[in-house]
Amino acid sequence: MIWIGIFFVLLLAADFSLLSRKDLAFTLPLSGFTLSLLACILYFTGLFPRLRDIINLLILLFSFYTGFIFWRSEDKKQRLESILSPALIGYLILCLIALRVSNALFCQWDEFSHWGTVVKDMFFSKQPAFHPGAVSSYQTYPPAAALWELYFASYFEEWKDWPVIFACSLLMIQWMMPLFGCLKFRKEKLSAVKTLLLIPVFVIIVYLVPYLYYSPFEGIAWRCIYMDRPLALGFAWMLFMHFGTVPEKKDTFYYVTFAAGAAFQCLLKGTGIFFVLLVLLMILPDVLLRGGTEKRSILIRYGTASVFPVLTILGWYAGLRIMNVSRVWDLSAVTPGTLLRLISGQEDPRRYEVIKKFADFLKHITFRFYHGSILLTLPAYPLIWALGPALVSALNGRRDAKIDRRNLLLALMAFLELILYVTGVLVSELYVLSPEEAQQLSSAQRYSADFVLGMSCFLLFYVIAFLFSEREQRKRNFLYFLLVLVFLFNSVSVEKAWKDLRDPAREAADSYRFTNFSRYAQLEEALGETLGPDDNCYILSMDDPFGHFVLRKQLIPVRSNRESIGLDTENQCEAFVKELLFEHYEHVFVNKVSEEFRDECGGLFEDREIPDLSLFRVDYREGFELKLERSFAAAR
Repeated sequence: MIWIGIFFVLLLAADFSLLSRKDLAFTLPLSGFTLSLLACILYFTGLFPRLRDIINLLILLFSFYTGFIFWRSEDKKQRLESILSPALIGYLILCLIALRVSNALFCQWDEFSHWGTVVKDMFFSKQPAFHPGAVSSYQTYPPAAALWELYFASYFEEWKDWPVIFACSLLMIQWMMPLFGCLKFRKEKLSAVKTLLLIPVFVIIVYLVPYLYYSPFEGIAWRCIYMDRPLALGFAWMLFMHFGTVPEKKDTFYYVTFAAGAAFQCLLKGTGIFFVLLVLLMILPDVLLRGGTEKRSILIRYGTASVFPVLTILGWYAGLRIMNVSRVWDLSAVTPGTLLRLISGQEDPRRYEVIKKFADFLKHITFRFYHGSILLTLPAYPLIWALGPALVSALNGRRDAKIDRRNLLLALMAFLELILYVTGVLVSELYVLSPEEAQQLSSAQRYSADFVLGMSCFLLFYVIAFLFSEREQRKRNFLYFLLVLVFLFNSVSVEKAWKDLRDPAREAADSYRFTNFSRYAQLEEALGETLGPDDNCYILSMDDPFGHFVLRKQLIPVRSNRESIGLDTENQCEAFVKELLFEHYEHVFVNKVSEEFRDECGGLFEDREIPDLSLFRVDYREGFELKLERSFAAAR
């Protein structure tokens, strides 16, 4: 069934290729943007329950229009060649790879607190994520990724995790497809054979890129639906679309695609706006170094293109305001006044403790190259990034001063933007996250890796694009291409990437053990056999917030409690009884409880037993007793 979704994505990309005569490598990202942005438009409407059908109908109608234009055109061969390109073969192969490595269950913390839970909730409720009974705690998170994933999940009558994971993997593939624009099928037989041999090489490059700076703590490269890697690759895509293509050939299609991609990036996650600003900040000096008329024209086009993402994000927050959805993350503390107080040493001493820890993090916490053979701290990365532009300048051989100037600019801006981005991460730790999270530098490494991965991916593709550019097609360039591949293979855990592809089920099981998810892996189906959509269930999960989030997701569409009784709660039994009576819960699922709770509340449970991983039915008629309905620990 999921191939129907892939077909419609390809069909829309083919329509764009037929109309614009652009290679499928460049229209596939636009296809994904368009589909997701259409879903975002439907998000606030009463048409949301028919999201998939409406989108497919619109694509079919657009295809009829495209077919009519194609039939009347005089350059049918050129238009067809834009579709029958190496990108089509590469995309289909990558879809097969994504289907294989994505066959898994959610197992990461944020998948249960938001990214996976929100999709499952919409799947069953047929309502936007901010509806009154929504399970997700982060209802103000932009919806583009969740709606893209929901589109593919909706091809199945029953809920499954893997289509959502596949959709996220496909999203990363879409961002990287322009790399295949470097390959062309030419009339010469030798050239065609060479291209066919290079397609699987490019597939391998795309497959390996998400393993750059891989760490299990930041999510599994191809089996995690965190938005960090898609955000990073979207950042790389925007940079590559400007610097990796010939500036003089940027037409209306390019700017429309850039506008749609920037809007999509803003709706992936709140920090997507920051990445769009970083891209524009890097593009601006490059444009200003051009001639007068050309500079003015490009600035006007980029300015016009930037209007769309601005209107998109304003529309999103306006919609939330109209729907009266409260914001989760409070950014009001980040003001020029607070930053001035911080610089002048007048802030809370705890903030300066965080700054010291963060400085130590920059010096000692490293992103590891292949199994730690090379260790680099964040400040050291510009030295590696500078090698890419330097190689391009060396191959350029002083033939084009513009290229040398651009490469110097890239190396300089990579360094400056790293400082700016890391500063942004620090500010978020100080003023956005809770004091406890700040003291632990919560997610600092994962957030920092976004920029590192995005910039590395862009420069890798930038070098490859130069090596395969028409004016640089010389035999000796393939030797440099081999050097780039050697660098890539030594920068990622090829062993891990191969294991994920060879035996994804075993690697997924290892991930479950690593994240402590194995305890809950079989519960979802078993709970679905016992409870119905109209039931409600209270989750007892003391001192295990991860388990509480997991169970909330596993229980959907069953209504469950947002918070659980804490170990520091006075009169735990009394608080528990009040929750049951006030909300009239019909079932209780015991994940973990304290000994104090067992002593105080044991009399309410059948036979005074409160086993872990057990479901109880609340009997309000016979003296308020909880009767054991099923013990999942025993079943397993």
